[in-house]
Amino acid sequence: MKAGNWDYDPCVKVSLELESLLQHHFQQRQHSKRILKDRLRKAELEIAHLQQSVSAYSEELRVERLKFDTLQRTMEDAKRNHAAELMEQERLIRDRMCNVDTQTRLLVVKTEECERRVQCLQKQEEELLNREKELKFYQASFEAGIMPAQRQIEAERVRMLRAREKAEELLEEAKISALATEERRKKLEALHNLEMRFFALEKEEATQRIQIMRQEILGLVGLISFRRAHVSAAEGEAAKRIRLLEEELASKKEVFELREKEVYLRYQREEQRMREERERIISIKEAMRQDYRLVLEGIRLFGNEYSTEPDQLQVEALKDLEKLLFSALDDHQLEITKKV
Repeated sequence: MKAGNWDYDPCVKVSLELESLLQHHFQQRQHSKRILKDRLRKAELEIAHLQQSVSAYSEELRVERLKFDTLQRTMEDAKRNHAAELMEQERLIRDRMCNVDTQTRLLVVKTEECERRVQCLQKQEEELLNREKELKFYQASFEAGIMPAQRQIEAERVRMLRAREKAEELLEEAKISALATEERRKKLEALHNLEMRFFALEKEEATQRIQIMRQEILGLVGLISFRRAHVSAAEGEAAKRIRLLEEELASKKEVFELREKEVYLRYQREEQRMREERERIISIKEAMRQDYRLVLEGIRLFGNEYSTEPDQLQVEALKDLEKLLFSALDDHQLEITKKV
């Protein structure tokens, strides 16, 4: 009778029900702990993967920096070679101008000599004319000796004609030589002017290209700095959310049985938000890497262009801009490494 009453005792039933509820609660708690451990393991794997990605990006950045140094050395060598070629061309032009000046002076000397010869011939012609007049004057008084005088006059006239023809030939040769030399000098001057205008246009075009490249690089540096700040803020926000989530999970372990469903849904939302933040950070990093490649590609194209030597201030400005770009990328990489 006592045993039967013991079986139907309500306290025993309540204790059995409580024991079953406690067992069910402990089983659910163990299951939740396993789920949380699995998620924590996945998060650690994702962090390790991010660290590997950061290492790979660091190696790629180092390789790109070596490539940029090589391109910069190549561009400096090309600039030095182009400067040497310009100096050689200027020397050749100066030599040509000296030759033209020498030929011009020789032409002036020959022209003066021809003029002196023409003046001498004119004087001789005047003397012969005067002698002819004198002979005509004496012709009336010396009729007996007219034939010898005529022969002498004819001989003098023939000699004068020969001298005049010779002088005309020399003068014609001098004029032809002077015209040829003048034409050659004009051609050389025109060629020199064309070359100087061509060099001036090339220099102006190179200066404009350098200014455009500088503006593009400054714009890209500003964009990279903005994206770096945005990525840093996003990483800080993500880390803050993860820390808040961990603190919230740690503080709510005691009441986990009552709010398990709500915490689970909330954890899913936060996990989805974390994945979105990671994807957004990765996309921003990829965009920064593409911008950096565009900068390197623009510098490589500019280094391969045939352009004149820029001013020393422009070269120093490009070097300062290069240092600023690499320092910004190094700072951003260091911040990412510290946060990870």
